Amino acid sequence: MYNYFKFGDNIYLQTSGTAMGTRMAPQYANIFMDDLEQHFLNSLPLTPLLYLPYIDDIFIIWTHGKETLEEFHHDFNSFHPTINLSLDQSTREVHFLDTTAQISDGHINTTLYRKPTDHYAYLHASSFHPRHTTRSIVYSQALRYNRICSNPSDRDQHLQDLHQAFSKLRYPHEEIRKPINRARHVPRSLLLQDKPKKETNRTPLAITYSPQLKPLQRIISDLQPILNNNPSLSQALGGRPVLAHRQPVNLKHILTSNYTPHHTNSNSGTNPCNKPRCQLYPHIYTRDTITGPNQISHTITGSFTCTSTNVMDFIMCQQCPSAMYIGQTGQSLHKRINGHKSDIRNGNIQKPVGEHFNLPGHTIADLKVAILQQKNFRTRLQRETTELQFICKFDTINSGLNKDYEWLANYKSSFSSLGVHISTAKRGPHPP
Repeated sequence: MYNYFKFGDNIYLQTSGTAMGTRMAPQYANIFMDDLEQHFLNSLPLTPLLYLPYIDDIFIIWTHGKETLEEFHHDFNSFHPTINLSLDQSTREVHFLDTTAQISDGHINTTLYRKPTDHYAYLHASSFHPRHTTRSIVYSQALRYNRICSNPSDRDQHLQDLHQAFSKLRYPHEEIRKPINRARHVPRSLLLQDKPKKETNRTPLAITYSPQLKPLQRIISDLQPILNNNPSLSQALGGRPVLAHRQPVNLKHILTSNYTPHHTNSNSGTNPCNKPRCQLYPHIYTRDTITGPNQISHTITGSFTCTSTNVMDFIMCQQCPSAMYIGQTGQSLHKRINGHKSDIRNGNIQKPVGEHFNLPGHTIADLKVAILQQKNFRTRLQRETTELQFICKFDTINSGLNKDYEWLANYKSSFSSLGVHISTAKRGPHPP
């Protein structure tokens, strides 16, 4: 798997690992580490009594002495060139994720662990979220405390700290007290059991959150009998829809952007879009003057990129100076050219561009493309009329790659004012 990214003016290829932030990255890392750990552990004469990995954190119980533990750690870091683990060991207590495991009187006890940088950065009560969201945060955190803390008095002390933290975030007293008390009375033995994920056939109804939509849940409940009484709808939609909220536009979305244009080019002609993964970049003809197969020159005015739309475009071959093709599109240039590149790769010789670049000695790397003109064309006919003007100007029917005027047969009257006689002319492949 390849990960290309841009920093400043340079484009980099990640040569080891996978891209952070992608959906499959954690699963990919888990599979890789599981395979690595199995091979490593199977090669050892001494292994841990307990080995519990969680992505890049590992909790182990070692019963073979400190010296052999340090050898185990050294051998693990030497097993693969890019894997390097730090070791935090103790005969009394050790931190793992949000838990501190302690050995006391021959027993293992657990309590809550908070990093020194943790400042209870929970959602503020005034945040623009549904009320059930803020209430569920208190309850879920209290359940987490109950699950982690093996000592009830220790748990209650941490729950008091949690109560104070939410009070500082302006949560109403009852919205703190009730969820904490409810979570405190859940047996810890139940919280330590694995719960299978509940399957549901309810259809999610995603809406942009707004307080004005609060009655929507009641409206759905009132109308649900209508769906239940219709066999087709009840089978297709399942039970009552699950109401889900998407985040509305906020100040951050308005004031910031993830993409910052870098070195915008204002030169006339077609310029690179500067996007890291632009596949049209190698094919862009960047000069502002072109010469047709009939030796007539044309100066390009305006600055364009592969994302420009509603344009006149031309394709030329680096090996054949007279091999020029004039086209038009209402879509972006890169979408237009992707169609031509597909014809070339698939050997579609029924199309003039696909035919020429499949000639002997030609490859897709010989293809160059640029924009001749961009206007506010309101109809396809307007674009095709301008396209015909450029075809006639450069004489690409007789000397270039455009094959004929057949597609303009319905527009003869539109070109009468141009003095253009529309006829058909079939030619063989353009000579190299």
